[in-house]
Amino acid sequence: MARYPSSNYSHNGRETVSAAERRLLKRIRSLEDLNDPVVDQLRVTTNMTKPLPITGFSVSPTQFSMFLFRALRLPPVSYDALTRRIILYPPLSIVQRSLIQIFNNWLYVVSKRMQTLTNKAYERMLDVQLGLGGRYQDSYYFTHLALRESGAKHANIILETGRGMPNSDGREFGSSYIYEKAARWFEGSNGTVRLIIIILVTEDPLLPLRPSPTSSATSHLPSKILTPSNTLYWGLTSQQILKHSVSSLANHIILEDLKSDLRTKVDIYCATQSYPGHRGYAEHVWHGTFETSGHLCTDHTSPLASSFSLPSLLLQKVKVQGEEKDFRIPFDEFCVLLPRAIKESRAEQAAHLARTTQEMIRKSRI
Repeated sequence: MARYPSSNYSHNGRETVSAAERRLLKRIRSLEDLNDPVVDQLRVTTNMTKPLPITGFSVSPTQFSMFLFRALRLPPVSYDALTRRIILYPPLSIVQRSLIQIFNNWLYVVSKRMQTLTNKAYERMLDVQLGLGGRYQDSYYFTHLALRESGAKHANIILETGRGMPNSDGREFGSSYIYEKAARWFEGSNGTVRLIIIILVTEDPLLPLRPSPTSSATSHLPSKILTPSNTLYWGLTSQQILKHSVSSLANHIILEDLKSDLRTKVDIYCATQSYPGHRGYAEHVWHGTFETSGHLCTDHTSPLASSFSLPSLLLQKVKVQGEEKDFRIPFDEFCVLLPRAIKESRAEQAAHLARTTQEMIRKSRI
């Protein structure tokens, strides 16, 4: 069982934010701004990686309920009625999207087995806000994936995903908002939520351009794109960088990336009904480390923690015998599908880095 410190990520907006995140917050002055395409664009360009409390205004439960009712397109936000704050979520990475799709397919199989046992229909929900009760009454929390009985207020299974920080042991994730949110899912569902799957993806970013230690070829480049502390450089002058198309420069970066020792790490945690009484604890059921090529270097599975009794996910008591009683987290699909997602993610980052580097060089010459 993996233990993490109790959450210190509150909903009061006092967390440290970057200058780019402050620009994003200034752009959001009302609930209606959340549906502005500019806000969606800023979520990407600010490199937003963690949930961000919106501090510029407060929202009453009635206002948020009306917003949910009127909105043609619901943004990825939670509403905390205790603090009357909106929490905005970052865009998903390619690896996160791939994992959500894997679990979406897995929940389809789980839902069919639950339906057979109970003669009740179950529905999978993607990108949805679900209401909470008890002391969190009138709060609505966002999730990328959930499974619930059709017509029920609360879900049986919730999936949460977040991004870890490179060169850390994962503790910053454990002490973040997502772990406190998991406890609230359990407490605010009147016992309906039975399982929360927590996905942590930690991607080492592509190394940016830096000058060669044996050459002055890049000494004329803007200092803000030179990072001498890094261990990899592209070996290109600014003229060579500008002569490349974005795609060819991105391909050059990818080739350099493949030579590096950078890694992508995926960790899966599972929290069950005992979680509220043991705040900060979750079972670490799977870990995988991937090279930039997508090759799986190491993986570790906890067989006992990753197998679940089907009746434990149901509110009503049912009798199940034999192999039909248990099911497992889909580890085999991680090993098959994640390598492609990681390669696509590195390629997307390389294209972005190529484009922004060329723009910075051009601006430095004006």
